Amino acid sequence: MKTIAKGLKFPEGPAIDYWTGDLYVTDAEVGIVVKILKGKPERVVDTGGTPTGLAIFKNKLYIADSGVNGILQYDFSKEKLEVYVENYKGEPFNGPNDLVFDAEGGLYFTTPLDSEKIPKGKIFYVNPRGKVELFSNKLYFPNGICLSKRGDTLLVAETHKQRIISFSLTGRNKGDSFTVLAELPGKPDGLCIDQRGNIYAALYGSGCIIKLSQEGEVLEKLRVPGTRPTNIAFGGCDLSSLFITEVDGNQVLEESMNVRGYKLFFE
Repeated sequence: MKTIAKGLKFPEGPAIDYWTGDLYVTDAEVGIVVKILKGKPERVVDTGGTPTGLAIFKNKLYIADSGVNGILQYDFSKEKLEVYVENYKGEPFNGPNDLVFDAEGGLYFTTPLDSEKIPKGKIFYVNPRGKVELFSNKLYFPNGICLSKRGDTLLVAETHKQRIISFSLTGRNKGDSFTVLAELPGKPDGLCIDQRGNIYAALYGSGCIIKLSQEGEVLEKLRVPGTRPTNIAFGGCDLSSLFITEVDGNQVLEESMNVRGYKLFFE
């Protein structure tokens, strides 16, 4: 495992532009999004808040920002930042943290603030027309979020419960109930999947990335230099590199894998 960038204050939310191969991460403490260019973080945009999760869709960067309590949208071509969504039925969000697009262009995101001990964390869905819907509530600190390879299951890290839960996206009761996919030996933060459908979780405070089967069985633990990995994403020219943001060393790490990451076709 090698360090490809240092000098950040609180690195989070790696995202890959699959058209250009560029890697973007947030510096949550400073309030900026940076591009990792030749081993150095290059400032892209200042959000004015606390950006954590990132997702790229149709040449735009979407930013979950708990400081401004909204999802922001940055247009690469116009170099313009604007608010994408900032409330649900007039009520502000409670600290957007991480986000993922589905194949239709809908966006799921988590809002976990103040839900470590009280189950009031929520997941929202922004449909392709931009309407915000409440997907699920009464959760314990819903944090990292990703979709299964087939796109029919939503996977969410409940950090302080030390587990990953799954929501079926088929049928009518999409967000009404969930299944506990895996109980973990640490606090899961960011999530991603590989081409085989295996699930990866950054265990914040435990110094490792844990690899799980689609059924939740622990397959492997990947040690990380530093105890606080925050988030993960597959990238590189053939999607066989795992990029990791880690806070102890304020660094971005890269590990060559023997499996490729999975990306939705629209990316």
